[in-house]
Amino acid sequence: MKKEDKDTLHVARLLFKAGRAQYCNGDYQKALESYRQIIKEGHRYADAFCGIGVCQRMLGNNEAAEAAAKEALEINSNHFGSLQLLAIIYTSQNNDALTYEYVSKALLNAPQSVAEMSPRLANFAKKIARYTYSGNPEDYVEEMLGLEEEDRIWLSWAREFKEEYESKTQNKSVHTDAE
Repeated sequence: MKKEDKDTLHVARLLFKAGRAQYCNGDYQKALESYRQIIKEGHRYADAFCGIGVCQRMLGNNEAAEAAAKEALEINSNHFGSLQLLAIIYTSQNNDALTYEYVSKALLNAPQSVAEMSPRLANFAKKIARYTYSGNPEDYVEEMLGLEEEDRIWLSWAREFKEEYESKTQNKSVHTDAE
């Protein structure tokens, strides 16, 4: 890789980190500018488009959020954050069919926690937790090696939504078949 390519990649990473920090601080407009700068520099990163979408959503522009998420999916059709964002947008629009479609795809592409990827590391962390942590070692492992709380909450909601939607659609087809 050429030095110029490494430098532009480094700048894109710094812009992405800046965008994440600005987003976390609630400055969605500045975060949006950071993510847009990545694209302007010629980088087509699904994460940058997803970041643009999330910021647009937080700024109340669902149309632009949806377009950005779909752009990210053109780059990576399994991009978890974009699938998640589209499910959230369609939920807010009470579009259960599209919510179900994107929830289902997101659940298939949900990130694994470090504990799931490396059971040996999780067992080692449990052993350490037994000596250093006053709570349940499993809680410690989940907190240290698991998914972010936000993702765990969303995944829990998504599983419940999917079950309820499938139950409703099965009941409708049973009633339709019986008639």
